[in-house]
Amino acid sequence: MNWRLLRTVMVLVSGGWLLHLIFPIAVVEASVLSPEHGVQISLVIGDNVSPYYKLVVDSAAYVRVTGPGELKFVTRFSIPTGARRDARCSIKVSDGVKRVAEIDTTVGASDATWQDEPFRPGKAFRFSVKVPEGEHRYRVDLTSPVKSFAGVRYLFSTGGGRQPKSPVYPIDMLGATSIALKEKLVDFFLADTVRPVKVRVIGPTRLRIVTRLAYSGVMKGPQKYSVLIAIDSKPASQQALETSKSPATFFTNHKEWSVGKSHTVYTNIPEGAHEVSVLLRSTLAPAMAVRFTIPKEDIDK
Repeated sequence: MNWRLLRTVMVLVSGGWLLHLIFPIAVVEASVLSPEHGVQISLVIGDNVSPYYKLVVDSAAYVRVTGPGELKFVTRFSIPTGARRDARCSIKVSDGVKRVAEIDTTVGASDATWQDEPFRPGKAFRFSVKVPEGEHRYRVDLTSPVKSFAGVRYLFSTGGGRQPKSPVYPIDMLGATSIALKEKLVDFFLADTVRPVKVRVIGPTRLRIVTRLAYSGVMKGPQKYSVLIAIDSKPASQQALETSKSPATFFTNHKEWSVGKSHTVYTNIPEGAHEVSVLLRSTLAPAMAVRFTIPKEDIDK
């Protein structure tokens, strides 16, 4: 967060004096993101030149971002020379199998120009997507009956609060435990290298998996481990992680273990009901503590 502006407040104090107090106002600046293999083009308005990225009709762009935050799209569809002064286009944004935005609009020609492009830029239209916690790779599709392209600016602002989550409870596990975190008890569920934790999830959604390695009494220093995730008994991903002991944190019912620092991984769940299993691998640790959440908005779909 950058402190960019100042606010002056006049306060009347005893004796009739006016006291001027100056407070900084927090302005959250957006970062300009580059899509994968993006081709940059330049928009000219008067003496100003702004960078955009070219998105051709019937093609897709991919942009990576780490949330939470807000991803904003500033879009200018291009109207071919000699064509009508307006054109219809549609933009769809997807996060894995989940559609997160769809804009269908008619765009009129603007007074701006593209540098080194003969097409006329349309008037800008804007929309945004709330980005949940974690890493995301958004797909942006452009369609139109007009064979043309759009210039797109991808702007990302961090923060904006965390997305509400709902817990998901296991249907099978090695055992249950609680971990004391800053005077608060948090429920976790145990897996080891033989028995996974299993949950049933209805998609499409994004499953958040928080893991904490359990240190035995003989384990010292940083420890590597892997998390094997399977969906409907088919391997979906394997995450290689490394952790160290978390100070002032402990298992309430396994005093013989120490708690590792947390790692969070995500997996996209396709439409329908699915069984997800999480298994510990590549370690001599006695167990791994796991907890699951999904976005609250997905509960009532």
